[in-house]
Amino acid sequence: HTADKDLRTCALLFQHVLNTPSHRRPDRFVASFAGVCARDYSMHSFVRSSCAVVKKSFVLNQCGRPVLLNATTAATFHTSKMVQIKEGDKVPSIDLFEDSPANKVNVADLCAGKKVILFAVPGAFTPGCSKTHLPGYVDKAGDLKSSGAAEIVCVSVNDPFVMSAWGKQHNAGGKVRMLADPAAAFTKALDLGADLPPLGGLRSKRYSMVLEDGVVKSLNVEPDGTGLSCSLADKIKLDDECKDGYKQTGKKTCVTFKRKQTQQAQEGAKMTTASEKREIDIIIEMMEIYINSILYKRKLYPEAIFRIRKAYSIPVYISIYKTLNEYIAKTLQTARELIRNRKMRRLELVIFRHEEQPLESYMFNLDYRGFALECDENMTTFEEELRKSLLSLDCRMKDLKGLPEDGDVRFKILLHTTESEFVRIGTNPRLQSFPFVKEHLPTEADEKSKIQLLPVLQTSYVGINVFVEEYAGA
Repeated sequence: HTADKDLRTCALLFQHVLNTPSHRRPDRFVASFAGVCARDYSMHSFVRSSCAVVKKSFVLNQCGRPVLLNATTAATFHTSKMVQIKEGDKVPSIDLFEDSPANKVNVADLCAGKKVILFAVPGAFTPGCSKTHLPGYVDKAGDLKSSGAAEIVCVSVNDPFVMSAWGKQHNAGGKVRMLADPAAAFTKALDLGADLPPLGGLRSKRYSMVLEDGVVKSLNVEPDGTGLSCSLADKIKLDDECKDGYKQTGKKTCVTFKRKQTQQAQEGAKMTTASEKREIDIIIEMMEIYINSILYKRKLYPEAIFRIRKAYSIPVYISIYKTLNEYIAKTLQTARELIRNRKMRRLELVIFRHEEQPLESYMFNLDYRGFALECDENMTTFEEELRKSLLSLDCRMKDLKGLPEDGDVRFKILLHTTESEFVRIGTNPRLQSFPFVKEHLPTEADEKSKIQLLPVLQTSYVGINVFVEEYAGA
C-alpha cells in the first residue's frame, strides 16, 4: 500500500531491501513490490529511475520466489499509456520498408539533419488516397522541395510491394518515397492508428507532418481520421527564409546550419565501416562474375581460357588468361575506390567493332541508398537473387543477335563518374597506374533510336541493377 501511494518511499524501501543480506531479506515484500510494478503503468517512470540507480530488480518465477533480473529486462514488464505525438516531439527510431522487406529505412535516420514532409494514408489504392491525397503531393513535389523539403514520404500500413506498385501507378519515383509500415509499428508509436475493419483492421489515420532534424514542427491530423482536408499537400507550410532544409532564426544561424550540413554530407560521402567494406567487396565480386560470364557467353574469348568455380553457391565461369585478368582487376580496383567515395554512377561493358561501332552494352547502375546484407537471411536471399539473375542474363543473351564472326570484335569497360571525380583520378596515386581517358559517348537522344533495353536484375540488397542494351543498327 505504501509503495503504491508514495514513489519516493517506494524507492527508499526498494534500495533498503537490496542492501539487506539475502538471509534477512523479506521475500514477501519483494514479491509484492514486483507485482505492483508489473501491473501498474503509473510506476513506469519510477521503475526506470530506480533500475538506473541500483541496476537490479525482482520478479516472481514460477515457484513464487524472487528472481534477479537486469534493469533492461525489468523495464520491459510495463507498457506506458500511449500518447499521440505532438509538435516538438522527436520522431521515433523505427524501421519502415521501401520496395521490398529487405530494404529497411529508419525514420529517425531519414529525418536527421534535414527537413522532411511525411504524410500517412489509411491504405494504398483506396479511392481518396489514389484520387486526391497521393497525387497532390506528387504534383506539388517540385514546389515543396524548392521551398526547402529534402524528402517527401508517404506511409501506410501495407506491405512494401503494394506501396511500390501504388507509387509506380502514380509516377511517384523521385518525388515521393513510398514507405510501408506492415506491422503498424510506426503508426502505433505515434498513436495515430485507426481501427478500420473494412480495410483489414488497424490502419493509419490520415495526417501530415513537417519534420526538421527529426523534430515535429507541424502536425495536421484529419478530425475523423480519414477525411481529406488539413492533411493535403496544399496545406503544408514551409519556412521560406532558408532553402537548405533548416529553419532560419537569424542569418548567422542559417550559415552555421549550412556549414554543418555540408560537413555532414562530406563525412557521410565515404563508406568506411567494416560492414560497408564487406558490401563493397560483394559488389566488386558480383561485377567480376558478371563481366566474366558475359565474355564467356558471348564468346569473345575461347572457352579454354575459362574455368568453372563456385561463387555464392552457384557455378560461374572465370578467366585464367593473365592479360585479361589484369585488365579486369585494374578496372575493378578503380571501381572499388570510386564506390567507396560514392563517386561512381555505373560500370558499363561495351562490345564493339574495330571502328568503334558499338554492338552491345551491359550496364551496372549503382544505388547508394543503403545496403542490407548484415544478416544470414538476407545473404541467402541475395545468393538466390544472383543465381536467378545470371540465369536471366543467359536467357537475355540468347535473344541477342550473334556477334560478327570476322574476329574483329572487342570490348572495353567504362566507369561513369562525375566530371570533378574524373579530373581527380589523375592525381590519385592509387589510380595512376591505370590509363584513364575521357570517353566520348553518344547523347541520350542518339541512343534511344539505336538501343533496345533488356532488363536483367534489380536487387535491393546491394544497391545495384543490371540491364543489357543491344544496338539495333549494328
